[in-house]
Amino acid sequence: MGAGSPRIDAHLHLWNRSESDYAWLTGTLDRDFGPEEAERVLSANGFTGAILVQAEDSATDTRSMLRVATGHNWVLGVVGWLPLNSPAIAAHCLDAWTEHPKFCGVRQLLHTNASPGVLAEPRSLETLKMVADAGLAFDLPDAWPHLLPSLPGLSRTVPHLKIVIDHLGKPPADSEGFAAWKRSLELAAEQPTTIVKLSGLSAAARSGGSGSVRRAWRVALDLFGPGRIAYGGDWPMTEAAGGYDQEFAAVADLVGELSPEEQHSIFYETAQRTYNLSTGATGGRTD
Repeated sequence: MGAGSPRIDAHLHLWNRSESDYAWLTGTLDRDFGPEEAERVLSANGFTGAILVQAEDSATDTRSMLRVATGHNWVLGVVGWLPLNSPAIAAHCLDAWTEHPKFCGVRQLLHTNASPGVLAEPRSLETLKMVADAGLAFDLPDAWPHLLPSLPGLSRTVPHLKIVIDHLGKPPADSEGFAAWKRSLELAAEQPTTIVKLSGLSAAARSGGSGSVRRAWRVALDLFGPGRIAYGGDWPMTEAAGGYDQEFAAVADLVGELSPEEQHSIFYETAQRTYNLSTGATGGRTD
């Protein structure tokens, strides 16, 4: 892919500690990360736009992202919070947030406070049917080990739901865990509306080394193909592991082995299609 080709970062976070708690912040990440800094980081690595993804299970965090999206054309979409186990609250949030042209998906930090069977619970399914009917994507964080095995059942129940597996489902480094992760990913890949994000590799590299990252990448590529893989930089989480430049360089080495058309799918088309983005000068979604 040429240096001038458009690129979308499908997974980027912002937070302002004066607006909300973000109680999980520690160390290098325990400071504000705003849109101006994010834009500089993206531009330095050749990205023309990005999707903001929730960093806290709160309406405040989502409203903050939508305000940023209104004032910054490089923000092409917002994946906001939705409480899966509260359909009434979820419906209220969807009514409000889908009024914004850049609201394109939902997520909840299920790995911090949910049971392994949360995606099969009747209230969650009711909420996710609303998400699917609205044409929005559902991002799933930290899917392994508890949540990834639930995806085939979810897809059978809500077949028109667009599911996005963040960070390749967090593949484990040990051989036994990796084999189980691979089998779960194989089953998830059978649903054509499910994609994966090539993101969060810094954490994977710390736990298993670059060899395990390449191994996980090859599995994901074989199962999903370039047309169902989107790149996500996971900034500013990368600040704790060498920074955005280092993260992107590692991904660029992997993706650079593919054809220009395949690279374009991963760095642009998959995100554009999955999140129904308009990537013109004004950003926003198309219906």
